[in-house]
Amino acid sequence: MIEHHNVATGKAATQSSTRGSAGAAFALDGDLITASQTERMAGPQWWRVDLGDKYFIQTIYVHVFNENWEGKYHK
Repeated sequence: MIEHHNVATGKAATQSSTRGSAGAAFALDGDLITASQTERMAGPQWWRVDLGDKYFIQTIYVHVFNENWEGKYHK
């Protein structure tokens, strides 16, 4: 049986901009109620995490929300 472990939880994260106080760390706190947010901008918006080590990554899950907080789950 394969054990799933979120190696990103609690790691250092950055993003292209921050809307309000919703900084990049909120995406890694393990709480699905909180979220990071970027400002709307003309250029690309990005988010990055430093895992601090090398890992074999098999799957990445990303929750994407629109302005009405309607969520989509991407794998």
